[in-house]
Amino acid sequence: MPQLKSLRGAMGSYGRVTAGGIVDVTEAEAQKMIKTGRFVKATADDIKAAKAVLETSLKPGTTGATTGFSAMPEKPQPADRLQKMIETGEISPEEAKTMARLQISVSTEEVQALIQREADEIAAQFAAAQADQDARQAELDQREAALTAREEALTAAQAATAAPEVEAKAKPEADPKKAAK
Repeated sequence: MPQLKSLRGAMGSYGRVTAGGIVDVTEAEAQKMIKTGRFVKATADDIKAAKAVLETSLKPGTTGATTGFSAMPEKPQPADRLQKMIETGEISPEEAKTMARLQISVSTEEVQALIQREADEIAAQFAAAQADQDARQAELDQREAALTAREEALTAAQAATAAPEVEAKAKPEADPKKAAK
């Protein structure tokens, strides 16, 4: 089987190969591939260099790579939907346990709708508390205005009753000698 060196990255019936990678193909396939201009016959040095690159790429222990192919990354761990919802705060750990017990499948849209309803309820409670606080403040303002009016009325009444006494003190009293005769 002839070995061909890829001049640039390619993909076909032989799989995926990176630039400089080596592929093993049949003689008929080799002739067709060489005619495309993407491949040339591999020399011993080309094969040695490709193996060195492969060994380097496989050092982390990546699975799925073969001669001439770049290393394939490991498959990511499947996402645990419940754990993700707990981490994002969509549900509590207790709710996750309940869902797992009941084996209920909940879509993200359903969870978001539930969260939106709860947010609307909290907003309504906040608005009610704000309205209550505003009503209390208005009541306190009315009481303060009433007390201020009473205080002003009391001050005016005291001033009215004190005025004759002040006038009497301000008038010079009659001479006591004249008053005695």
